[in-house]
Amino acid sequence: MKSFLNYLTSSFLTHINIELSKDEKILNNIDIGKKPARIGIKKVHNEIYKSYPNIKPIEFNFVYELNVIRLNKQNYYDSSFEGFDIVFWESIKDLQNLTKESRKTYKKTVVEILKNFDHKKFGLNMQTFLRSQAELRKILHEMIREYYKNDEAKIKKSWDIIYEQNMEHQGWIIEHFEFLLIDAWEKSEDLLNNILPIKIAKELKKKKKVEPTHIKEASVLFTDFKGFTQLTEQMDSKQLVNELDICFREFDAIVKKFSLEKIKTLGDGYMCAGGVPQENRHHIFNICLAGLEMVEKINELAKTRAMSCGGYWQVRVGIHFGEIVAGVIGKHKFSYDIWGDTVNTASKMESSGVPGEVNISEELKNKIEKYFDIESRGEIPAKNKGNLKMYLLKGLKEKYKQNGLPSFISDYKN
Repeated sequence: MKSFLNYLTSSFLTHINIELSKDEKILNNIDIGKKPARIGIKKVHNEIYKSYPNIKPIEFNFVYELNVIRLNKQNYYDSSFEGFDIVFWESIKDLQNLTKESRKTYKKTVVEILKNFDHKKFGLNMQTFLRSQAELRKILHEMIREYYKNDEAKIKKSWDIIYEQNMEHQGWIIEHFEFLLIDAWEKSEDLLNNILPIKIAKELKKKKKVEPTHIKEASVLFTDFKGFTQLTEQMDSKQLVNELDICFREFDAIVKKFSLEKIKTLGDGYMCAGGVPQENRHHIFNICLAGLEMVEKINELAKTRAMSCGGYWQVRVGIHFGEIVAGVIGKHKFSYDIWGDTVNTASKMESSGVPGEVNISEELKNKIEKYFDIESRGEIPAKNKGNLKMYLLKGLKEKYKQNGLPSFISDYKN
């Protein structure tokens, strides 16, 4: 086996010498990691001579044979094989030692090269790598037979060792691409679950569509920033978007905290709902607390952040509850949405609201007045709705504020 490794390394050295003679543009390319290909190939070259001081290249170049003859790749002289060079040299070192430590180092090298390799750039996939391994096995088997001629015992012994190593290498390739597949699947799942409620996402995956759902009671909240349109004319667009992002991230956290469902944003508007897509008997309390916390959060931001035009936004919040229809619209850029008079009324509560306050409907007031301090605004004109009784939600009553959320939930009878 030792003498065959000398022969194999001599053939490999022939390839490495050609690698280092290639055009500077090729050697300066960064194919793996952050360093030019020349550095990795030169390191292999130096290590070969360190391990085999008296080695000489031979005429037969098995890497050329593998890529041009076997794999029909005609760009042998137009690109470097840095990744292959590093990995194959590590395989030779492993065959020299045949220890657990050398195999561990070999595997680590293979995994690192696969991780740092730009698969998209070179159009290489698992099938490509496995085919290369299969062809490499064939050519190595032929080289063993040619080297040992008719000595079947040595042929078998050498081939068994190399075959076992090659098959382990193949297993590492499969593991790597399985990891990529699982990672891509998990990212896809996370993305879908960020776009749609989990229950709706599951239905969409299972049935390829989502049936519209009538929900007897849901709560809807809208927010909007006072004077946003005027501010867009005064503020730098980048700062404007950054500030909106900060505010909406805070709203997202509040929505999650109170088990609500974010529906969408539109410009400076934010919309969420409670009791959708799954029923929740406490949703009207959760959404009221969320609205109060949104106002509080914007007031906090106003103390610590200043816009280029001076001051900070004031937020209007409007809430209503009642029947809605929920479903998924669109096919390619689909979204979960809700419709109905309840949604329209909640929107009116916001647009007719007071900056820095939570404006609620009479129906909602009647439902929660035992638990919250509420201030009447009287009848307020609402576009396409006539005059509507509206109320400002001021906060939890003192006894519930002191005892926290569980006290009024357990006391509430739907």
